[in-house]
Amino acid sequence: MISDNDNGSIKETHVFNDIGITPSSVIKLDVADQSADQSLNLDLAGSGNFQTIHENANLGPQQDQDLTPPETLAVVSGTQGMNGWYKGNAQVTLSATDDNSGVLVTKYSLDDGQSYQIYSDPFAINQEGSSAVKYFSVDKAGNDEVVKSLNLHIDKSAPEIQTQFDLTLKDFVFQTTDNLDPDPVISCTQTSCTATDDAGNTTILSFQKTKVLTTKNLKLLSVSYNGTTSSFQPNLLVINLVEKSGSLLDFDQGFWLKSKQVIYIDLNKPKNQSTIYTLKSNGTLTKEVVSGMRFLQVSTEKGIIKLTIK
Repeated sequence: MISDNDNGSIKETHVFNDIGITPSSVIKLDVADQSADQSLNLDLAGSGNFQTIHENANLGPQQDQDLTPPETLAVVSGTQGMNGWYKGNAQVTLSATDDNSGVLVTKYSLDDGQSYQIYSDPFAINQEGSSAVKYFSVDKAGNDEVVKSLNLHIDKSAPEIQTQFDLTLKDFVFQTTDNLDPDPVISCTQTSCTATDDAGNTTILSFQKTKVLTTKNLKLLSVSYNGTTSSFQPNLLVINLVEKSGSLLDFDQGFWLKSKQVIYIDLNKPKNQSTIYTLKSNGTLTKEVVSGMRFLQVSTEKGIIKLTIK
């Protein structure tokens, strides 16, 4: 700060805020009755190269007595979910007040305080997961507010649902996974399953079950993510299960997509082997023999069907 002193009375004070200097820095300014104090000359490295630094603020006689830092308020807007989560992009608005000299600048950081930007307009947080915003303000008297932190949690993605046949239950079973929630909740009826994550994102899978003799079928009809529904292409998961006196004799699994069988798993119980036939996108059929029993898992993935062998 540089103050204009008139016989012991401070007329005005010039504030130069956040000027970075080193032990070698040299500052030059004129001290005279008619000198202009709105700027000074700074040689940062002490090499003889000076640059002009202009004042950040000009304080009146009472404002230079300001010792109280400003207060900054952060307001978040966006689509709110459950448990403190946002279900889409969030916008942060910062507003600062000061009781005397006035607010000079507000700054914020999106990298845990490693670097700060000058706040001018509301800014968006788009990244899924947890993000921290650090922020503070400085008044014109040079008082720095203690850095504040705002923690934001964003989850834009609804859970996905997986199904496969369970030999113990002799039925199709369903489970759910989520990109952020390690334990999403799922509930099912005979025609649909609803999965919900911690943020309140909801997925509804509609399906149809049929049974013909030893064959059990599952057709996936549609999937809805937070109210947006997509219908699946014609498909059918076919399970052929043969048992006698509680012993497994035959277990075959196949998946049909648009009238083509794209995968088939044939269990050879005596040899404890599974033969996997796969129809490739170029029309070729591949065959793979593996030891043990394999299960065909059918999953939703962003509105399409994904097949996995477990």
